[in-house]
Amino acid sequence: MNPKRRVFLFIILLSASSLFFFIPWRLAILLVLVEFSVFFLYASMKKDEENAQRKKQYEQQFLLIFRYFQILLQHSLTAYQALKTLLSYVEDPLHHELALFLVNMDQDKSIAPYRQFAATFDSMMVEQILLSMYQLDLQGGDGMSLFHFQYLF
Repeated sequence: MNPKRRVFLFIILLSASSLFFFIPWRLAILLVLVEFSVFFLYASMKKDEENAQRKKQYEQQFLLIFRYFQILLQHSLTAYQALKTLLSYVEDPLHHELALFLVNMDQDKSIAPYRQFAATFDSMMVEQILLSMYQLDLQGGDGMSLFHFQYLF
């Protein structure tokens, strides 16, 4: 937490707690409830901020491995084989999600695993890439349909 925010939060809590000596008990209970609700609101906002930051980090890693994915497709690998090869090069935050995606691809040949993996990201571009990967997996080919994405990033 930012030191300025800590000091600000401490001053608010200190001033609110010092008021308990001068106000009736019902108002004191109300103030305690307000303080707790503000704390939980702040905690939920912090969690949302961390989730957004994590998704941004996932997106950056995905776009990095996507470039290597395109190269592997040019060397006659299928989309599944290319992703399995790239799994060993993916860093930890996205590694678990990609491994789960590969397991789901093994079990379910529909578009559901692709959509589930796309939910890991906030970007519509990543979702479009994954849908194109699904089409590539269905129709086969050398991945030339994915090269129009390289101009976007």
